[in-house]
Amino acid sequence: MPVSTVRSTASLPEASVQVRWVKTSTVVGKFPSPDPVSRGTGINLGNYLREVHFYRNLKTRVNIQTPIAWYAEADAETHDFVIIMEDLAPGEQGDQLAGCNVEAAALAMTQLAHLHGPAWGDDSVTTNELIGDRRKDPSAMKELYDMVSPGFLDRYR
Repeated sequence: MPVSTVRSTASLPEASVQVRWVKTSTVVGKFPSPDPVSRGTGINLGNYLREVHFYRNLKTRVNIQTPIAWYAEADAETHDFVIIMEDLAPGEQGDQLAGCNVEAAALAMTQLAHLHGPAWGDDSVTTNELIGDRRKDPSAMKELYDMVSPGFLDRYR
């Protein structure tokens, strides 16, 4: 099995990881956004750390279609992260602003059920601070709602 070194030229110039490829000629690398606003949002919402946590700790507990992640690491202090994953080309990423057709929406709802179903009622999932139990602190959901609702209403009125 060939071994390649992946070097980031984006937000983590010093990052270097060795990955053993499994019969693939391309991979996808995910790193923090170089855009300060997008990066700040990812940090403030914990999105970067949550995604790494998902691939490292939760992926095997659910039954959803995701790329294979060969490497996933994050620094909890700086929120720098690296995920090296399977390239699902020719698949296309959805556009949350443009929306989707009925077939794509049905697939998304099926995947959502497969994500939540296996862990439904399992409180061990919410013991991690990255996931949390929003039922214990409804004010956090209100803050998120208050933050995103003006943009949503402006766009869809």
